[in-house]
Amino acid sequence: MKLNEISTTPIYSAQRDFFSGLFQMDKYASKLISKGYKDIVTTNLNLLKSIHQTTKRYRILHDRTEDVFYLRAIISLSNYHNYDNNIAILVGLVTLHNEMKKGEVTYDLKLCEYNESFIRMFFESSEVTILKKVGSVKNIIEISNDEIKREALKFSGVCSIIFTYKNLEKELFIKPHEIKSKILSIKHNQVPKTAIEELDNIKNSEKVHKELFDDISKISEIKNPEQIKFLIKRKVEKAKSEEIKRYKTEILRELTNNTVSNIIELLNVFKKIELLANEDIETTEYLRFIMYQALIEKR
Repeated sequence: MKLNEISTTPIYSAQRDFFSGLFQMDKYASKLISKGYKDIVTTNLNLLKSIHQTTKRYRILHDRTEDVFYLRAIISLSNYHNYDNNIAILVGLVTLHNEMKKGEVTYDLKLCEYNESFIRMFFESSEVTILKKVGSVKNIIEISNDEIKREALKFSGVCSIIFTYKNLEKELFIKPHEIKSKILSIKHNQVPKTAIEELDNIKNSEKVHKELFDDISKISEIKNPEQIKFLIKRKVEKAKSEEIKRYKTEILRELTNNTVSNIIELLNVFKKIELLANEDIETTEYLRFIMYQALIEKR
């Protein structure tokens, strides 16, 4: 497709990132746009163009059905290696296949979440550990790729808690912050040679999962599950991101209407709120993180 000029609509954080790169005018511009003063923003942009010339690379999405273009992100002008979702899938499968050839552990693809520039794959390990008074814990390697952010391809240690509620087996994914979950990562500015070398750090998964289980094992000692539920409720109430706002009312209703007297009932409520946002990968990721904080870190 050869075009001299196109008109795009910004999506996700693209508008904020665009204006942030122009003398940090993102809040100013967003406020004007929200109040219907786009003409003032346009005037500002034209004035800036006359005194400040910049060159940028953009990630543009084309909706062929509607024949419209969207501005997805602004990417680096230099040292950008396009480790896209296709590469992430290939690298993930090959890396875990090589681990399986050692004969100690097997992996199955449990879940895949994706959008036009991001993918998250959960590979379930054959390793299962009994969690007293609760059920069991499965080790999972999450392979995620962001075609836009600085850190492109990541392998993270995640766990799922298997529990039974009213004779139904359920599974809840929880995830700690990156410092605890990180197995390896490849950045967009890494050349392929060093990126391949980084994959050797898959060996870190054993240590990461052991530390995660040590943390998760403490949930059987929770004496006041209502207090843990309150921690989640407070975090959701204070959350300001656009992603969580779409589900806030439903999540808070679920947390308010369900009283919990034990850890199994608490996990079941957490599973319900996870399912409310299961089509939104950003919100789901946020919920898994705050669940870990509440259950393990009690904050």
